[in-house]
Amino acid sequence: MVDEAKSRRYSAGSSEQIGAKARDLVTKESSIEVGEVEGSQWVRVHGKGNFVSSPGLKECVEKRLGTNGWDGKPTVVVDLDECPAMDSTFMGTLAGLALQLSEQEGRLAVVGLSERNRDSLSDLGLDALLDLEDEDGGSDWDGRLGEIRSGLQQWDGRNKTAAAAEEVLEAHRKLCDVDDRNVKKFGAVLDVLERECEAKGPNS
Repeated sequence: MVDEAKSRRYSAGSSEQIGAKARDLVTKESSIEVGEVEGSQWVRVHGKGNFVSSPGLKECVEKRLGTNGWDGKPTVVVDLDECPAMDSTFMGTLAGLALQLSEQEGRLAVVGLSERNRDSLSDLGLDALLDLEDEDGGSDWDGRLGEIRSGLQQWDGRNKTAAAAEEVLEAHRKLCDVDDRNVKKFGAVLDVLERECEAKGPNS
């Protein structure tokens, strides 16, 4: 039986709930900075990683994936040092991007991890997919984080638009693709979102 409390904690809710929450969350508290570091794309998330920041993260990474100029295999670094927590939509977005990178023999690295965020990723099995920094903070960018962060620029794309129901659904499907155990956690969420998307129709 699905743990209802856990389902509610991970669920991003219906599109109506998302719209209501987004009106409160579209503030300066949620933003993304980007930059190029030695041929890799760096993305720093400010504020909670959630259904508001997920579209911007996805857009800026996919835009970079669609260009040439990678120095070797494509690498995307997501910096969470200013991100206090993540919801399941955001983590599903990370999973989807990591899967896209793996198709190009690339990787998605995560730095600036708090214990809470590390546990959240591990609970959903994403530690097997993402390249997480060491528990002591060790990574390929040791000793240069301050310099790197000071050179990042504000992302001016889709930075403050909440994810649509279809995007939330896709993010949760990615979580289930990565780890079968997530089907139990998000089965009820998937059912609600699938019905909602079907009700909207293809042209909505």
